[in-house]
Amino acid sequence: MQWFLSFFLIFLHETRDQNGDAVLLLDEPGHSLHPLAQRDLSAFFDGLAETNRIVYTTHSPFLLDANRLERARKVFIERDGSTRVSADLAQEEGSDTNNGASFAVRAALNISVADAMLMGARPVLVRSTVEQIYLSAIKTFLIGSGRWHPRDDIIFAPAAGPRVMQGMAALLTGEDEMLPLVLVDATQEGRQQASLLRKSSHVGCPERIVSLDQVVDIQDARIEELMDLDFLVPLVDRVERRPEKVFADVVIHGTPLVPQVEAWAAEDDILLAGDWRTQLALRARARLLKSDFTKLDQGIVEKWLQLFSQLERPGGTDKGQ
Repeated sequence: MQWFLSFFLIFLHETRDQNGDAVLLLDEPGHSLHPLAQRDLSAFFDGLAETNRIVYTTHSPFLLDANRLERARKVFIERDGSTRVSADLAQEEGSDTNNGASFAVRAALNISVADAMLMGARPVLVRSTVEQIYLSAIKTFLIGSGRWHPRDDIIFAPAAGPRVMQGMAALLTGEDEMLPLVLVDATQEGRQQASLLRKSSHVGCPERIVSLDQVVDIQDARIEELMDLDFLVPLVDRVERRPEKVFADVVIHGTPLVPQVEAWAAEDDILLAGDWRTQLALRARARLLKSDFTKLDQGIVEKWLQLFSQLERPGGTDKGQ
């Protein structure tokens, strides 16, 4: 705060006298400020830049204008130890495998995209990115095939755990004071999650919690049960190619997919990757979006339409009622 006030007041005053047409070199300015104050600082810099030249370093996405990235330069250490300054924001960053210099740029873009997407959209909280991938792919497929014409866009936001969902529900409450919908699976964890939300954030509108078992007639159903099992099974064998006995030979229809995959892997002494469900979801999305609508199981498609109809026209009361 001391830095911000001294810079804002003193320099603004001095630019009217002897410090006009100056070159300002600032190192990590305003990082102790609130994110909104950092955005204000960025706007203040734009005003100063009308009569001065400003160069500053930052790791904060709030001090990057996503609409004017042509002004940004990445600074990083090359493999030979030299310092590199590049206008190519996607360029590989020497020995830094995490592309640290690009992180602030990606974060600034993500914030800008999220702001635009959430404006007028209907947010639905889901358990993880796995659910987000499947549901977003289904939404795109249904719209592209002409089977579904949404009145509002639906955005699926992953929230790990019921406590996180409570906080996100408050943050994503719309201008109409309606809490966002929550989609839970039919596992024990999903039921516990729904129970906790009904006693906390959604105590006044429990009908805004939608469970998969309302459309999927399989006990302990997860998001994978929303897909045709014959559609997913070949993709499981592509995610893990090492076993002698392929998953397609042991799969049982009418039971949840995830515990079957885990049991199959355990029997063959296979250590599944921690993100195997995410890998499977990404493969399923790629295959679905290339699929011929007429060749899909129409019973599965009807379940998708039933679920999205509930997500688009949910019941509920105002949060304050």
